[in-house]
Amino acid sequence: MKTIRSMMLMIRKSLHSAVGAGILDKNPAEFIVLPRLEQKPVEYLSIEQIKSLIEVSKAERWGIFFPLAFLTGCRIGELGALRQSSLKCEGGVWYISVEGSLNRVKDYSGESGKQTVLRVGSTKNGKIRQIPIPLELVSALQLHFTRQKEEAELLGDAYLSDPYIFCNEFGNFVDPSTLRNWSKTMAVKAGIENFYPHILRKSFATLTSKNMDIKNISAILGHRSCNVTAIHYIANDLGTTSIAMTRMNPICQELMGSSS
Repeated sequence: MKTIRSMMLMIRKSLHSAVGAGILDKNPAEFIVLPRLEQKPVEYLSIEQIKSLIEVSKAERWGIFFPLAFLTGCRIGELGALRQSSLKCEGGVWYISVEGSLNRVKDYSGESGKQTVLRVGSTKNGKIRQIPIPLELVSALQLHFTRQKEEAELLGDAYLSDPYIFCNEFGNFVDPSTLRNWSKTMAVKAGIENFYPHILRKSFATLTSKNMDIKNISAILGHRSCNVTAIHYIANDLGTTSIAMTRMNPICQELMGSSS
């Protein structure tokens, strides 16, 4: 249904341009009424589930995946494009600089001999994001880099001087679909059903919404508007609303205390 609505929006805008150019007298798409879009509940993982994912994968080659994915809220393509140099520190603030996204795209040149190739392009909204990270994650990344350095010493010049954080044995990037399948395998080991990497972004938004304003959450996730974050990434279930309602405790105590 979402795809149909997107197509209708494109058609409506195209016909609107045709009206403006004098090709059409009116836009017939303006009279089409689409069924209401049903909003599915936002899925997210609990802190306990995320801990389980980190625990079962910590000895793996890409064990940094779950803490990095959750604590930055990055898309899987953005994670795939991160390199050692993406970790920066300015004024005592450590952060991840998200400058691109690794995606599989159609090879129109035909030079690769394949239909699609992996390319590092711009982020989804075309902007660079700077995501501050806690010192615990900085330490985990530095330990990960130490292991990569050990690999580099064995391979010499065959290893990239600025390896990707999620790399193969030569320091080069790996297909995001490989990361996706690996993370699903880890989720099975952790006893988590129906896992998909994007749920970590939703988990970040939902769990941090208890202590962080939506404007900053939206900026960290790289959304064009806070509405996208609020509607599609932050869950409103009994667990989240009950925590939010605890902020009413002082008011409730004052009201109920005065009536006794």
